[in-house]
Amino acid sequence: QYVRNTLGMSVCCIAQLSDLLTYLSTQTGNQMGQHLPKVQAYRDRYGV
Repeated sequence: QYVRNTLGMSVCCIAQLSDLLTYLSTQTGNQMGQHLPKVQAYRDRYGV
């Protein structure tokens, strides 16, 4: 919203937060998976 409203640029969504959560949940054997709890906490806090 910031980019669209402040800069007047078009923005398109190529992935949603749920897509990121799904991806991170499959990454248990590498460093990417460690970010899952923080991303879930973000969603819980901001309701996105």
